[in-house]
Amino acid sequence: QYHSSYINVGFTWTGEQDEPRPQCVLCYAVLANKSLKPANLWRHLETNHAAFKDKPPEFFQHKLNELKQGKVTMFAHAK
Repeated sequence: QYHSSYINVGFTWTGEQDEPRPQCVLCYAVLANKSLKPANLWRHLETNHAAFKDKPPEFFQHKLNELKQGKVTMFAHAK
């Protein structure tokens, strides 16, 4: 299950609530549900975004807000 603390390593979730898939707020990659473990999320951050690994949770929350705003904008343009 997704836990709200996962934003601290740059992850939100997408997909179905009963089977959430982790989504990186930096590169927007969607990982498999089985990757929804803190160690796997941390490994993605360290491997792919090492420059951001020491950022505070507020940084990732800001990136999440940008991602959500982008989804709203894309949805509005699709209509």
